[in-house]
Amino acid sequence: MMDTGRRPEETCELPWDCLERTRTASTCWSTTTSSASVAGGNCPITDTTAALIIDQQRQVGDRFPDEPLAGLKLLPRRK
Repeated sequence: MMDTGRRPEETCELPWDCLERTRTASTCWSTTTSSASVAGGNCPITDTTAALIIDQQRQVGDRFPDEPLAGLKLLPRRK
C-alpha cells in the first residue's frame, strides 16, 4: 500500500486477478475505486510490489484450491 497510496479498504477489495501489464510493459494493479488518479483505473506499481502480489496470488490459490480464482479477493477471508 505504501508504494501506491491506496487506502486499506481499497486494497482489501482487490480481486485475485488484479495485475495488468500496460503497453509500456510496466505493471499496474486494477482498481475500481473512483479515487483512482490514473487513467483507466490502474495504479502503477514497482516490480518488487508486483512480485509480492504474485506470491500472494499463489498463496490464495493454494489456500482455496476448490474455488474459482475469478471469484476470490487478493486478500481473502474465510468468513
